[in-house]
Amino acid sequence: MAEYDNTNTGAIFRNKRKATDKHPDGTGTANIEGVEYWVNSWNKTSKSGEQFRSLSFKRKDGNDSKPGKAAAGIPDSGDPYGDCPF
Repeated sequence: MAEYDNTNTGAIFRNKRKATDKHPDGTGTANIEGVEYWVNSWNKTSKSGEQFRSLSFKRKDGNDSKPGKAAAGIPDSGDPYGDCPF
């Protein structure tokens, strides 16, 4: 049987161990561009009354540093205002 490609997929399940409102409503995993993440979700309601889920991602390998401009493919000109046209 062929191996299934889990790249850019994930799943969230109800958190059966939720004890306080600060604990996530759902937990799971995701693979984003080949990197494995833990995923947490919270059920929320917007000011207009619309329900939505808020998500957080944490790398499983513990390397949670934020990617810089170079990693995002954005050249760093050294100018604090970047390429702002005005």
